[in-house]
Amino acid sequence: VETPGASEPAEHRRHRDRREVDLGTYRCRQHARQILAQAAAPHLAVANGCIVNITDIHAERPLKGYPVYCAAKAGLLGLTRSLAVELAPLVRVNAVAPGAILWPTDSAAPTADFPPAQQAAIIAHSLLKRVGAPSDIARTVRFLVFDAPYITGQVINVDGGRSAHL
Repeated sequence: VETPGASEPAEHRRHRDRREVDLGTYRCRQHARQILAQAAAPHLAVANGCIVNITDIHAERPLKGYPVYCAAKAGLLGLTRSLAVELAPLVRVNAVAPGAILWPTDSAAPTADFPPAQQAAIIAHSLLKRVGAPSDIARTVRFLVFDAPYITGQVINVDGGRSAHL
């Protein structure tokens, strides 16, 4: 199971040259994921293993202020589907895309990224009207690993129905 790093809104990176830092980091992460998957593939094939990546619902529906984060997640989603094609039939490759599970926090300003009003709006926009729990993601990953031998190249959104009408 692989996931890119934590999100950081664009306004927090204004002091850096984003083209240099963010795109370099993005390319490095994408390349590392591909190398890791290709190196693991022979071992996964022998063990009847699979790859489950953690993307984000914003991989397909970008969130304003998070261009590099959304691009990284979209890249991982594309890599997931490409690896499913490349590694089939011996290795299954899928992704889980969480919605609102845990709010990102910064110790200096715990609600800076998503103030309470914005959190409430996000929850109100989900069909289940609540945030999810990390265990929701864990159970979905477990399902893909142990109980889904005929699923590959797919992404499962675990977002309380939010992506149904984003």
